[in-house]
Amino acid sequence: MTYTDDTEMALSIVEILQERGSIDQDLLATRFANRMQFNRGYGRGAYTVLWGVKQGVDWRLGTRIGFRGMGSFGNGAAMRVAPLGAFFADQPLGMVCKQARLSAEVTHAHPEGIAGAIAVAVAAALAWQQRGTSGVLGPSWIAAVRDAIPPGYTRDAVGEALDVPPDATIVEAAKALGNGSGVTAPDTVPLCLWVADEQSKACLGRAPPRKQ
Repeated sequence: MTYTDDTEMALSIVEILQERGSIDQDLLATRFANRMQFNRGYGRGAYTVLWGVKQGVDWRLGTRIGFRGMGSFGNGAAMRVAPLGAFFADQPLGMVCKQARLSAEVTHAHPEGIAGAIAVAVAAALAWQQRGTSGVLGPSWIAAVRDAIPPGYTRDAVGEALDVPPDATIVEAAKALGNGSGVTAPDTVPLCLWVADEQSKACLGRAPPRKQ
């Protein structure tokens, strides 16, 4: 089956949540490493950490190798965490944030990498909590996600999504928020939230007319 490293790691997160009911970081690191298939497209940072785990290196040492000892702030932790947000969707947001942080730290120790994971997990939880209402996620959803993110670049960038005009095109939104080409949490998560909000409108036929 064709899928990426992020999906492969999400499978391990789901397994551990089913087995333990919460994130066990040591077990998660082991599952990540044992499941790792090199053809899935792992980033260099995650590959280095998980290969080290395979060789018996404590993940707590490997995860801080990048970015002058602060660890990776790539978007990988954010891309794999949505199922965790769904799992804890009926819990207080503090629990969602705590578990998202634990899931991220194994490979992304940098505060911005962790912030990206918190953002996506909270977004998934809040989307579930809004079920049965208007069906549209809306600016209040993005604002609530922003408020749950620790201070930093990712939080600020998510806040900028609130300033994108209602009739903006995807190109205009990407110019304002980033398009993921930097493969970092601040460059990826804000646009993803904006797109999710737009899709919620489109599903109900409420999307504003697009500029030509």
